[in-house]
Amino acid sequence: MVKLGIISDTHITKNDEPNLVETLINQLKEAFEDVDEIIHAGDVCEPFFLEDLKNIAPVRCVKSDLDEITGLETFIKFHVKIITLV
Repeated sequence: MVKLGIISDTHITKNDEPNLVETLINQLKEAFEDVDEIIHAGDVCEPFFLEDLKNIAPVRCVKSDLDEITGLETFIKFHVKIITLV
């Protein structure tokens, strides 16, 4: 089973208080410590924050209206298999 960590609308920029960004990254390290992949659902804003997330787990991010990061996908497709335990 794959475990995903999902986050969006972080709006992190170089102008943000470094201590607040570090605090958020530390909180995400704890929350996502055992995920297989992080999905950022847009409005990440600057590439450095994606790099910080990649130090936690592999990241896929979709592009939203505030993102100026090249190479972001506009759509991510997931293949899901549902298993029912009896």
